[in-house]
Amino acid sequence: MNNQADVPAIAHERVLHVDDEPMICDVTRLCLERGGRFRVDVVYNAEEALALLRSGSYSCVISDYEMPTMNGIELLKEIRSFDPEIPFILFSGRGKETVVIEAINTGADFFIQKGGDTKTLFAELNHKVDYAITKHNARLALKRRDAILEAVSLVATLFLGGEAFKKALKESLTLFGLATEVDMVLVFREDPHNPFDQRYHRLCGWSRLGDPEPAEGLILCPGSDSCWEEKILQGSPVVGSAGNFSDVADRFINEENIRSIAAFPIIADRKVRGMIWFCDCLTERKWAVVEVDALQAAASIVGSALHQEEMHSELLSGKEKYESMYSMMRQLCDTVPDMLWARDLHGRYMFKNKEASQKLPCSTGILTQPDVTSQQESKARDESVLVDGKQVDLEIRKVPFYDQAGELIGSVGIGHDVTAEREATKALIVERRRYAGIFHHIHIGLLTCGPGGEIHESNDRASELLGKMSGSLRGMNLHSIPGLGEIGLLTDFSKAQALRQPIHGRCEYSTKASAKKTLYYSIQPYYDEELRITEVLLTIDEHYQD
Repeated sequence: MNNQADVPAIAHERVLHVDDEPMICDVTRLCLERGGRFRVDVVYNAEEALALLRSGSYSCVISDYEMPTMNGIELLKEIRSFDPEIPFILFSGRGKETVVIEAINTGADFFIQKGGDTKTLFAELNHKVDYAITKHNARLALKRRDAILEAVSLVATLFLGGEAFKKALKESLTLFGLATEVDMVLVFREDPHNPFDQRYHRLCGWSRLGDPEPAEGLILCPGSDSCWEEKILQGSPVVGSAGNFSDVADRFINEENIRSIAAFPIIADRKVRGMIWFCDCLTERKWAVVEVDALQAAASIVGSALHQEEMHSELLSGKEKYESMYSMMRQLCDTVPDMLWARDLHGRYMFKNKEASQKLPCSTGILTQPDVTSQQESKARDESVLVDGKQVDLEIRKVPFYDQAGELIGSVGIGHDVTAEREATKALIVERRRYAGIFHHIHIGLLTCGPGGEIHESNDRASELLGKMSGSLRGMNLHSIPGLGEIGLLTDFSKAQALRQPIHGRCEYSTKASAKKTLYYSIQPYYDEELRITEVLLTIDEHYQD
């Protein structure tokens, strides 16, 4: 079956521009909307902007600095109190360093100063908006992808726990809804009495906006010309506007104000047996490919669980069906990247998935560890095992395993391979030690500082140049060193972070115990993957004056 999603691009990314000058707003809207990707809404004061932003329907904010009642940085602080991640660009004619520094420290993504060539100015604005939104969307997509995959692992153990299928399914939809941050999740199942007539009955649902269960129930009856149903039956997801599905659920979609739907086929026993819908009611979402791939794993889990439920109802009919269900569950758990296993109260394995079979041989010390015997979930612990002669570091968690009567029958274990993470940490420690040796033996003054000026590390040469005892600078702040308070170095320290580029300069420096010196310095800020400044490297050298 074709597993590639039909993921149409959403027409526009919504941008909110806040400026008390209507002419600037009109020019900005015209320039940004010209490319067709952005749709710009304008407001003329911060209060209107906050009211619109609380709806969560915008991808970026552009704001002036000087506005009545609330300036741009005050607006940014209000926005960050309820949305810490939405991209924010300060687009202002006021370019004082203090404003730039405060904007960056408050959480602005970029500062763009008005003025100069209009074409160049708005080309830069367009680029910054596109970059900020693209990066923000990618970060959110990866975050949701990881949350979905974590939910898939939890759901796999949930269906292994012996709960009734309907209850486990409701709990699973809750996990998927919270992980994807959608407004509604619905599961439809084909009519079991007439599988050849394509009618889908609503089986279960979850909503963060209230009970999505319509009083009369919900049955989908796609017509012969339903393109989306043809793709679903071929095993492909259908993602896009809710209007694509109005031929079967127009009344329900309108009543629930559904804007977009990501529909995935539920496949059980190699046949499409239903659908799972992920619905957004507040905005029309653009799903990333990594999210679609993760949601396909979620739909696969539901399909496997549906098949498990059907097989469970026929267990008494014979051993063959029981073995088929067990094989299905093993296949389900083998798709989970972490280790899963179940043991009875005597420590004997009832189940191990493929990953657990490879990394938990019978000789492992994990066999000697006591199992969970209470309703309290055990804390994660570390274990080391040998696999093909190599040490593998594992993070292990066990939870109680009950039968349908509520009797404790064993435990379910979840194991995560953290070997690569631990090796990376060890390599980092070695690298830091090597770096420290170089750092302390170089004959140029070196200091590493936090963004606020607190000194993390300094070498002996830096202590000598600043007239301090060796090792005494660590923990001090640049602003507290006598003689540095009124010279250009501290100003350039803040300026380099605001401009996000190196600055070189010189200044005069003297202490009571030393002659006047000319210090030549270089200030280099460093960033993390999210472009936040994490450390500043300061190098200093001297030339004495007559």
